[in-house]
Amino acid sequence: MFWFLKKGNLKFTVISAAFFLAGWAVCFFGIGSLLTGSSAMNQVENFSSGESFLYFFINNFLHCLVCVIGCGILSAALLLFNGAIIGVSGVAYMALGGSALTYFALIVPHSIFEVPAIIISAAGGMKLLDLLIKYISGKREIPYKKEIVNILKSLIIVAVLLLIAGIIEAYITPLIAQKAGGI
Repeated sequence: MFWFLKKGNLKFTVISAAFFLAGWAVCFFGIGSLLTGSSAMNQVENFSSGESFLYFFINNFLHCLVCVIGCGILSAALLLFNGAIIGVSGVAYMALGGSALTYFALIVPHSIFEVPAIIISAAGGMKLLDLLIKYISGKREIPYKKEIVNILKSLIIVAVLLLIAGIIEAYITPLIAQKAGGI
């Protein structure tokens, strides 16, 4: 079930985390700093829309499924995109006068659960690509069925993490926003 932490597979998890962090860093420190005025306001309004728990869960779980099915390439693109969204929303929030501390107070509680779920899913996609390449190249000694079942089992962990993240994002983040004076 925790195949993504084992020695031979940890590289997929690390690569996935690196893609996510790269997307965030480029947008937070680079592209995001170009946001001004109405484009910043649009990003913050999208970031702070009071969506339901079910919306957050379904949206994030579908992204995670696409990461797994995406077999590496699509997984990397989605990791960059998800990291970028977080980076841009932070810069937009601060461009409108919000503090970095408040931004992180709004984003970190649910991200502690959501980001690992996305990274585990993308690692699964990269592992599937690795298995596909090995299978095509004729390496038949690998227990392909077992490896794929392990990846699918990890979706249970992903679902639990996303359930927790969805509850926090829908019910706790709005309370933090209220205490911080709104977004």
